[in-house]
Amino acid sequence: KIWRPAWQDRQKTTVEIDKTPGSKIVRVIVKADLLKGDAEWKTVYSIFPDGRIKVENEMNALNGKHPMLMKFGMKMNLPKELDKVEWYGRGPHESYEDRKTSATVGIYNGEVKEQYHPYIRPQETGNKTDVRWMKLSGSDGRGILISSDMPLSISALHYLPEDLDDGDAKKQSHAGELEARDLTCLQVDYKQMGL
Repeated sequence: KIWRPAWQDRQKTTVEIDKTPGSKIVRVIVKADLLKGDAEWKTVYSIFPDGRIKVENEMNALNGKHPMLMKFGMKMNLPKELDKVEWYGRGPHESYEDRKTSATVGIYNGEVKEQYHPYIRPQETGNKTDVRWMKLSGSDGRGILISSDMPLSISALHYLPEDLDDGDAKKQSHAGELEARDLTCLQVDYKQMGL
């Protein structure tokens, strides 16, 4: 519960641009104080001339006793037209840290709308574990490629996380009541807790 609004409730955010003379790489450093100063978040975006962006995240807990973090990563809302997905990781169905042995490592592809599983009550869905790379593209073949030296957990859906988990409200909604959004929500996580 405490982690849900942590980013929205941040106390202070700073952005620094580092362009070393003679270097073609631009670094954008974003720092934020979270949990009323009990934690610090730092993201470094290294932007290369060929269009690649290296993203490094770090969070340090400084004070207080807080419940375990359920996942650590980032979320991007992309155009809905990026509706084709291909990945090298576990598949073809969803998998989670504690439920992945039935999903074998391989190269899989499909449509983003196929990654959503209509559980009776909306909940976390569509995650892929042990992902080395994932590509989202449109009908013209252009898109975005996420890759990592370490296995990640990644999902791509036409729903936002809050569509699938309404938090404390615990409304008795059903999968058939959800409406797909006009976006593709890409979540890239270093780690997630098991179900």
